[in-house]
Amino acid sequence: MGKKVLIMPSPPNSGSLGSTLKFIGLAQNLVEDGWETAFVLGGHVAQLVEAASYRLYYSEPPEYHTKLQNINNYIEFVEWTGMAEEGYLSYALKRGLEIAGEFRPDVIFSQSNPAATVFDRADCVINPSIPELEPGLDRYRQVQFAGSVLNRQSGGDSTALLDRLDGRPLIFIYTSVGAIPPKLYSEIIARAFGDGEFNVLCSLGFHYEREDIITDLPENIRFVQYINIEDVMPHCAVVVFHGGQDMMLTSLIHEKPSICIPGKHFERSFNAQQMQRNQLAYWMSIYELRPRKLKRLVQMAMDEIDRERLHLFSKKITEYHGNQRCVAILDGLL
Repeated sequence: MGKKVLIMPSPPNSGSLGSTLKFIGLAQNLVEDGWETAFVLGGHVAQLVEAASYRLYYSEPPEYHTKLQNINNYIEFVEWTGMAEEGYLSYALKRGLEIAGEFRPDVIFSQSNPAATVFDRADCVINPSIPELEPGLDRYRQVQFAGSVLNRQSGGDSTALLDRLDGRPLIFIYTSVGAIPPKLYSEIIARAFGDGEFNVLCSLGFHYEREDIITDLPENIRFVQYINIEDVMPHCAVVVFHGGQDMMLTSLIHEKPSICIPGKHFERSFNAQQMQRNQLAYWMSIYELRPRKLKRLVQMAMDEIDRERLHLFSKKITEYHGNQRCVAILDGLL
């Protein structure tokens, strides 16, 4: 019997890449297991699916709000991304039905995608993390932990950047879309690390203000739109990120000390809280984000975060087998 899965990542195009990248990684494992895969996606992030040569059903993304605001709960997230707009919902639901009617999937795999709600029910809930980082969820029998769902494939166009590295420690920074615009981020990073003690690589993704970064940067600081994180991680000394789940798990799998700067965002703040509670990272408030403080915290992360705890959590995450666990769960639905 053929196995067909329709993958529906979170549709916003405000700049975040995590939902799409993780599902591209999962798709490879599904194909290896004999699944026929297709994606539903639109906007800039759809380019990533096309570049990976997976079947794509184009669906227009919602129009997000460009005014930065605090995101205190999931409802505010849905409203800010435009997924709650009546016109978008009507279009997305209709388009989802059209695609499902044409592709006729056996399973639909989605994350924060309102079009998926038109189908009957959720047969299972996969949590791409571990109980230690999601306290309380293990009491629900329908929740199955996978440790992670990530794109663990290396390779890509990262070689030229990495070949330019020298013996200085590498700081990797991923800003995503949050409380701090790229221009201010670039100014703070330039002042913090402009003395040349560290190499700094900062990825902006498809952030809608990515063109605003300062261009007069020191030679040791580079901003890129996208770089394969699996190529970069082995070279990193410290990871500075927005508190997103995928970057959190990636940094832990690679046993890298990190600094979380989540801003006023409910999910990212929760992740930062769990990282700090487990003594795996420092949580930095956006109000503390000043050049001297950032550099000092990077040095503290390098010197003081317990490497044995990082190793322990890396082991805990990988023992769930990540994408392979998801494939086994999907196989079990048929």
